[in-house]
This record gives sequence, C-alpha cells and structure tokens, in this order.
Amino acid sequence: MKAAKQGMSFKKRMKINKMKCFYSILSIIIIVFIFPFQGICFGQDNRSVIRNTSSLNHKSGKIGVYRALIIGIQNYEDPEINDLKTPLNDAKAMADVLENRYGFKINRKTDLLLDKKATKEAIYTALRKITHTAEPEDSVLIYYAGHGDIDRTLNDGWWIPVDAKGGNPVTYLDNTLVQKVMKSMKSKHVLLISDSCYSGTLFGRARAMPTVIDDKYYLNLYNEKSRWGMTSGNKTPVSDSGSAGHSVFAYQLIKKLEKNTKPYISTREIYTDIAPIITNNSDQSPLCNPIKGTGDMGGEFIFVAQGTTTITTPDVIGGSKGKLSIISDPEGADIFVDNRFKGISPLDLDPGTYNFMARLKDYV
Repeated sequence: MKAAKQGMSFKKRMKINKMKCFYSILSIIIIVFIFPFQGICFGQDNRSVIRNTSSLNHKSGKIGVYRALIIGIQNYEDPEINDLKTPLNDAKAMADVLENRYGFKINRKTDLLLDKKATKEAIYTALRKITHTAEPEDSVLIYYAGHGDIDRTLNDGWWIPVDAKGGNPVTYLDNTLVQKVMKSMKSKHVLLISDSCYSGTLFGRARAMPTVIDDKYYLNLYNEKSRWGMTSGNKTPVSDSGSAGHSVFAYQLIKKLEKNTKPYISTREIYTDIAPIITNNSDQSPLCNPIKGTGDMGGEFIFVAQGTTTITTPDVIGGSKGKLSIISDPEGADIFVDNRFKGISPLDLDPGTYNFMARLKDYV
C-alpha cells in the first residue's frame, strides 16, 4: 500500500509537471504573438508618427482633420452688459482665413456661433460635440471673442455668453469647463485662442523658443500631443478697438495668418511675431503657453497652409538626371521649398523630393 501510494504521488507529480510545461509553452506563444505588434510606429496615446515633412500637408492623408469652433459675441441681451465693437468681424475673418488658407473644416451652422447663437447652452453643446467628433489624429482650434470676467476669490475666469445676466456668475461659462473639454478630447492637438478680458487664468509654465527652427523642430512639435492657449491679455481688461474693424489682438493675429508665406508655422512663431506689436500699441500683454491640467505632452499646434504639397522626382534609368522644373500660371509666384524661400517661378531644382508651396498676391 505504501509503494502504491508513492506511485500515485509520482503520477500526480508527472501530471503537474506536464501542466506547468503546457502553461510555460502557452506563455511563450502568447509573448511571441503579442510583442511583434508593439513595433508598429505610434507615438503618444497610439497616435501615428510623421517622420518626414513631406507628409506634413493636407493632401497626404496623414495629419488628420483640422477642426474649429469659433465664438463671437458683440451684442448682449442684457442691457447691463456693454456691447462690443469687433467680435463679429473678428470671428468671421478668423473662420475665413482658417478655411481658405489652412484647410480647416468649419460647419458655418454649428461651428460658428455668433451673437444670438452663442448662448451658454449652445456653447456648452458645441464644446461637447467637438469633443466627441474629433479623432486622435485631428487638430482642434477653439476661438472666443467676447466679454470675460474673473472670480477674484477663486482666481477662475469666465466667458460671458450672449444670454448672461450682468453681475450673475451663475449665468457665465466657467473657464474650468474649457479646460475639462481640452483634457477630454481625443485629438492630437488643441489650441484655445481667447480674445476677452481676464483671459489669462488658464496657463501652465512657459517654454523657451529653440534657437534653430527647421524641419526637425516642426516634426517634433507635431508628433507630440499638445494643449495650448493664446490669449489677448493676462487678467486685465483688453482693448475692443484696433484697425480695419478688428480688435488690436485679432487684427494682428488674422494679418499674420493671412500674410504667412511658409508651408507651416507654429503657434509660438505667430505669437512671437505679433505680441510685441500688440504690446506696443495697447495696454495689454498677450500670453501663449500650454494650458495647465489638460494633458499637454510637449507638442504644439502647427498651422499647415492649404497650398502645401509634395513633389517627388521619379527615378531615371541611364543618362542625365536632368532638372525638376516648377512653373506657375501666371508666372512670378514666390516658391517656398522645404519651408524656405527658393525663388520666383519658373524655377529649376535638382532632382529630389521636396515639400513646396507657391504664393502669388491676390491668389489663394
């Protein structure tokens, strides 16, 4: 009986060892079949990485959709709230330049909220809509022009919707809601532009501009998730009058976007150019930094011009490689190659792959 018991114990041990061996083999198989798929090229939060500026254009299909929600409130329902002079012009001009020059997708019925359409409920609904609509590769811009206010006890800022009651913060839109929206979005990039009083309560720490701005600079910024803000002032009232029917801030911002001749331009490049002009011509000091508590990972919103495309020279079998000729109709267009001015059309280049844009006055 004792020997039989020992035999049964040996069989049990053999069975257990076989089971252990089976689980070990199964574990190895699982590891072998799972790990190869981790080599696919993805960046932060499973977002694809762009490795060459030739893909940094709207025709490549690799940069996602550029979306915008634009809010402009000039005429308030409550007579206790002073009407403004420029938000309608500012918002419309902003929508135009984003659509025509930078390929933004803007539904004029739902993404452009002007005056009566910009109620607290409508703004809240639009923010939720764009949060659900935006995909991981998309870039989202939120623009607000209107009155703002600040809670001096809690140091929170507010947007004042068209149906707000003067002096009643319950009817205002808390800036912390905007922060929550930016944090919740799946999109790779979100940029908030706020042209209102007391708009500088949202910011985290500033970052220094690099000494060299090249293709690597743009690729690094684009490939990392970003949550940035640019505002017309810092916790102080801002001017509602400027030039050409626009506020001081909006005039310089829109002008910079319209006059830009580069295939792509970063948010900080725009800010660096316009901030000194605004400060020198008003009592306000614009700000441009990441928005705190929203998940910014070191990237930045990049504006990609609509006319940007890629030219690739095919391989030539035997003989001279010849030249790559760029022509335009009409002639005389400024030609930018790899984000740098190269000359005026017609223009010959050495064979290669280029990211190029042609610009001519009065032509989009």
